[in-house]
Amino acid sequence: MRLILGMGHRTPDPRNVHGTAGAGLVDATWAANPAVARIGRNGEIRTARLLDDHRPSNTAVLHDLAVPAAGYTANIDHAVVSDNQVLLIDTKAWRSGRYWTLLGVTRRGRQRFGHADTRTPAMARDRIARMLDSRGIAATVLTPLVAVWPSSPTGTVSVRWLRMQGCTPIAADALPRRIRRIIGNRPADPRVLNALAELVGRNGQPTRIR
Repeated sequence: MRLILGMGHRTPDPRNVHGTAGAGLVDATWAANPAVARIGRNGEIRTARLLDDHRPSNTAVLHDLAVPAAGYTANIDHAVVSDNQVLLIDTKAWRSGRYWTLLGVTRRGRQRFGHADTRTPAMARDRIARMLDSRGIAATVLTPLVAVWPSSPTGTVSVRWLRMQGCTPIAADALPRRIRRIIGNRPADPRVLNALAELVGRNGQPTRIR
């Protein structure tokens, strides 16, 4: 089996890991500042390592997938594929604190926290499901997860009472257990994997396989 990555052809990695975690945050001029980009990239790399070490053994994982929507430049950080099921994962690295939502308003402690209002995971799910369907590929794109790390190595975050539109936030260290519970452990459907591989990389360009 060969995967189409961007405009070239590459042989799949034996570990079923495709793309480079955090690639979208290298030289990210759109970030608030270099420190924010660095923290975000470190969070994505931590999630990738967690997936490498603890996800179900037969599944495939992809990193840094462009959302297939014209004029939309955001990406989704990770995808895990088991048979024809696709689980999208967005990684966040937030300041320590307790995040909670009431009446549609999210706060960290007592301070309003607007960054939880992101619609990217829900949009990514919708657009990727449409793309697969348009190609006649039968697949189920599950409700995305948002894996939240503390931005400080010694910090902690609580997201038990956090609600986000169209996705499920979880503490990042709970990610492997959640994946095993909801997606199973079957080899990825080659048609699904090839289609998703086309989204890997920045600005639609080919990316190296890890």
